[in-house]
Amino acid sequence: MTGIFIHDDRDSDGTDTVEERYARSKRAADRYHIIQLGIALFVPSDEESGTEEYLARTFNFFMYPNKDSSRDVVLSPATTHFLAEHKMDFNTWIKCGVSYVNDEQASEKRDKFERNWSSSTITDTKVLRGPSDSKIKLTAQSDIEFIDSTMSSIEEWMTDDSSASNTKLLKPANAFLRRVIYERVEEKFPDLLVEKSSDNRNQLQVLRLSEDEKQTRWEKNKLEAKSKLELDIGVFSIFELLQKECTSRDVPVIVHNGMMDMLFLLTHFVAGPLEKYAQFCEQMQKTFPIVYDTKVLAERYQEDKILSSKLNGEGKPAIQNSTWSSVLEYLVADLQKMHAESKSERKGVALHAENGETSGNYHSASYDAYMTGIAYYHFKIGDCCNGSACFGTRGCRNMIYLFRRRSSTLLKYFDLEKFTASPSSSNQTDDSNCDEKGMEVETAGDTPVNGSVKRKADAVSIS
Repeated sequence: MTGIFIHDDRDSDGTDTVEERYARSKRAADRYHIIQLGIALFVPSDEESGTEEYLARTFNFFMYPNKDSSRDVVLSPATTHFLAEHKMDFNTWIKCGVSYVNDEQASEKRDKFERNWSSSTITDTKVLRGPSDSKIKLTAQSDIEFIDSTMSSIEEWMTDDSSASNTKLLKPANAFLRRVIYERVEEKFPDLLVEKSSDNRNQLQVLRLSEDEKQTRWEKNKLEAKSKLELDIGVFSIFELLQKECTSRDVPVIVHNGMMDMLFLLTHFVAGPLEKYAQFCEQMQKTFPIVYDTKVLAERYQEDKILSSKLNGEGKPAIQNSTWSSVLEYLVADLQKMHAESKSERKGVALHAENGETSGNYHSASYDAYMTGIAYYHFKIGDCCNGSACFGTRGCRNMIYLFRRRSSTLLKYFDLEKFTASPSSSNQTDDSNCDEKGMEVETAGDTPVNGSVKRKADAVSIS
């Protein structure tokens, strides 16, 4: 993001309510922009191999509003310094960033496209439009003279046998006069086509084509309009696909310390009301019904082991700093070691990244999403472990980390299902049978069986 805190909102004594904390976070999400959206899709590989291998497909999207956006780009100095230190490519973001809209804007753009291009031929389009009932009447003498001059020049070009060109470029005009030209040419010269000039948006051009040429050109223009529509909608189409899969197949979304991630996604892609925390929770249930936050899972695993200054065998801190990615790196390594030493029946687990974002590039959104997904997978293994080393995702469904509290008795987690915040020790119903379709595990009573995936079991990690 271009920022995650508004300066006056950053300081807190740790006693603010859930609504107060949400309101502060919402102000930041409204003010700042997403720079990168990282997605990692975890898909089971060939089941015939006999091993539990998952293919991780990683994607990194730079997001930048198009020139028509009414939302200014605001940068937080602290955030931009941090991103620059971690090799953020701001030139790529500005020059090549993909545009985006929210759900209402996408619907409006698609409806407009259907209205303009729903018919299969140019002839059908003219029939559907029919004669105009609101013909423009010019009153200003200068407008009348301009249109008369334009129509005369078109007529001269039509009757000039020496003209070999099938295109005539008209004089520049404002939007009102261009609309009049469209209307008058269609009325007086129905065989001509009128289009915008590719060189000057204020100019129109008229074309003299055969019927076959008109149809070919119309189909070409329709494809170009479709491509422009897709570019304008941009990253929203990715968000829309994720939402569809997560709601129709109960695929879990995995985040790390993900409250701001989810809030930024909704404020960028959803037009509905999000002013209240309850509205946010309701929208989350419609958008991503199942969410796991590896920050919550990590704290339940062993918070002091990850974030304290526990020494390793060389006498140095196990984590040299507490940055987001270093915690994930250490967490994954520690989980892998724990499973190797445990009696887990889930063996032969391998994770492969298809798109290359698998190492080293901390704070690249796609790499962070990849590491978050790996951490979640190892916690899922814990759901089916035997012995005292067992840990996992139990009781953590739809619990998002709130913030560090001075007292462990105070609220620490957003509970997206209860519209409240929950204390650090959750009383949720045990969900170890994994009722989401992503990474589903069969169980028989209390006895875990081999964690074979029953159906196509994707998990989506977002950063």
